[in-house]
Amino acid sequence: QLSAGGGSVLVEGLSEVAHGVFIGGSQIGSTGGGDVDITGRAIVSNFDHDGILIDDGAAVNETTISAAENANISLAGEGTGQGGMAIQFEMPSSTRVNPFVGGDGTQNVAFDSLGGNVSVSYVDGNQVQFTDPDGVGQSFTAQHSNFGSFTAMNVGAVDVQVDQAIDIQDIKLAAYADFLVLSGNATVTGPVDAGDRFQIEMGPGNTSDIGISAPLVAPTKSFIGEGPSGNRILTKGTFELEGVTFTAINEVRGVDSGNDMLIDSGLDSQINISSETYADPVGVSANIRGIEFNGYDVISGGEGNDNFVIDIDDGNSSDVLLDGAGGDDTFSFSLGGSVDTIIGGDGLDKVDYSAFQSSVFADKCSGHLVAAHNGDECADFEPGPVETASGTPEALHSGPLHRVRQSVGHIDQFPVQIGEQLPPEGGRADRPDQQSSEKDQANTAEHEAAPEICGPAHAGGSASESH
Repeated sequence: QLSAGGGSVLVEGLSEVAHGVFIGGSQIGSTGGGDVDITGRAIVSNFDHDGILIDDGAAVNETTISAAENANISLAGEGTGQGGMAIQFEMPSSTRVNPFVGGDGTQNVAFDSLGGNVSVSYVDGNQVQFTDPDGVGQSFTAQHSNFGSFTAMNVGAVDVQVDQAIDIQDIKLAAYADFLVLSGNATVTGPVDAGDRFQIEMGPGNTSDIGISAPLVAPTKSFIGEGPSGNRILTKGTFELEGVTFTAINEVRGVDSGNDMLIDSGLDSQINISSETYADPVGVSANIRGIEFNGYDVISGGEGNDNFVIDIDDGNSSDVLLDGAGGDDTFSFSLGGSVDTIIGGDGLDKVDYSAFQSSVFADKCSGHLVAAHNGDECADFEPGPVETASGTPEALHSGPLHRVRQSVGHIDQFPVQIGEQLPPEGGRADRPDQQSSEKDQANTAEHEAAPEICGPAHAGGSASESH
């Protein structure tokens, strides 16, 4: 037993024939706020020895290393040979009563690899950190542990199993980072940078939430729910779906009102936009590849050729912004409620009102592209900056569509192409190779005789018989 009361404990070991520091059946700690520092080095080259080895196969006289009152526990090791570990905790032969490393719950624990990998178990820490000062890619494995928060800097693989909630605060330059959480929430509040993958898996029966509020940089990012009931993911800020896979996840929700943005992957996707009627106030739900995304202020299609199928409940409206971003995107509307803003983005984007019978006109009172509703109302589709050719302004509808209201009509069968020529005076906005039918001409005449009303469209309109 080695106890310092209110003072600090320092243990250093160097061996040419065995492990640097070996601890078995011992209690080392400080109870009054002092730090505990243990450093072990094995420098023999022809055998596999560990820098620090904690080996406790008995349930009696269990080894414990502890600190209290926000003190620090630091273990640094250098192994040798082909299989020597920097730090190794041998798994006990029976279930432990106390952790190998612990204290009063306020202790901070740091593991440093001076050479070799680190494998630990039964570690409790308020803040737990693993570093590889040399940055040569040493790995860290933890089992049956409880980390209030965890960081890993300049490391190889990270494989962590915790029995309770964990806050992942910072992972830098890891080969991969896998976390298994047996109970409680899993949150990511600091950036993650993993060369191969990043994964969070919730253990059997753990239906707690997964929280993401920081960037995730990895080719693949996997979120695995507990199984029968599934889990939900709560995000803050921008959440990107590139490289993301979901298993047993029943909802992904933005919870930072006014700042939540969802960006789809580069895949060609159908994004179904509908009313989230159980929310208060009524929000918008986006279904992408079978996953429900709720509560987002901006929904972006990413770089793929996406089809936004917009079917808002009648009478509902939302301030959501739909952004086509890259690719050739389509925004298809059904009769019902409305969304506030659409930005086509790059590519040849189009708005498809083929489910409606009313026609589209160039509005004489605003010069904007409008949709006539029953011949007497117009919705304002504000264009982006007017494009010029050789310095001369041209009547092109270019850039974003703003204040697109779903409840107004559109042309029967011809979608409006972003960038097409608009008639200068209230005429039909057909493509040059399309000819207006007698019905279209009648609609045009009716619109030109109608009062010139500009602004948001009202609910209503009639659906086409054939979609």
